[in-house]
Amino acid sequence: MARRTYALADGGARDLELLWEGNYEKLVVRYQGTEVGNIPTSRELLEGRTFEISGGKKLEIRLVTGFLSKDLYLSVDGQPLPESPGSSQSQLKESFWTLVIVSALSVVLGVVAILSGMQQLVRSGMGWESVISGGILALLVLAAGLRQGWAYLAAGLVFLAASVWSVYALLTQNLSPNLGSVLIRLLILWTLWKGWLASQKKITG
Repeated sequence: MARRTYALADGGARDLELLWEGNYEKLVVRYQGTEVGNIPTSRELLEGRTFEISGGKKLEIRLVTGFLSKDLYLSVDGQPLPESPGSSQSQLKESFWTLVIVSALSVVLGVVAILSGMQQLVRSGMGWESVISGGILALLVLAAGLRQGWAYLAAGLVFLAASVWSVYALLTQNLSPNLGSVLIRLLILWTLWKGWLASQKKITG
């Protein structure tokens, strides 16, 4: 049986406990050791349920499905719980690891494209520009860490500039950019933007 615990606020006790079987079946909700409700099936969980917990607070639980994943969205009185999907901590982690992976792949695939001349990689924007931009992104990761909002903003600008330049370079060579690569770049930019927004919430929160 899977188990997760959450605090209702940053730094608070992890009094909220969720337990479920298999693919989010037979989910049980406990608060401070007392069962406050259950959701028998994942289909019901997709629709979402609300339970009343301490002090009349409303806990909403819903199963959110992404492109390749499923996760539990939890909020109390409309505010995402710390470390749950939708919270600033979760978005910061997602953006941070996206930045780490993109910087590493940009350098590695760029070097491979330079040495091999593979057209598939070249049309995806890999080459000297990706090696340089990947190196800059890696420096931003090392310098700023997880919570520095300026790093996500700077990384987004660097990545955007590298993407625009790679598309321009391909067009000047009468080559068509790889559509899948363009879509992935847009998704990466969106993730970095969410990281910047989440960092601002942490600063003002």
